[in-house]
Amino acid sequence: MNLLWKVFTVLASALAAVVAQKAFSAVWEKGLGKTKPTGDESDGDLSLAQITLFAAVMAGINALVTGYVKRSLQRSYQQK
Repeated sequence: MNLLWKVFTVLASALAAVVAQKAFSAVWEKGLGKTKPTGDESDGDLSLAQITLFAAVMAGINALVTGYVKRSLQRSYQQK
């Protein structure tokens, strides 16, 4: 694969991950009524289970979204 393809997939995956993170954060905040964990002292009101759940779900969503974007890009790239 050429360099342009690699750069394009990295940029598209990063953009997709940012969009997924923003969407999940909004759902998290509306669903629980609490802000998302940020990793600083403001997380004192969240339990360890909530922080762990947030991290696990966020990682899973990012993996699914970036994988989907890469496969979609690969399919469209191969059709040309």
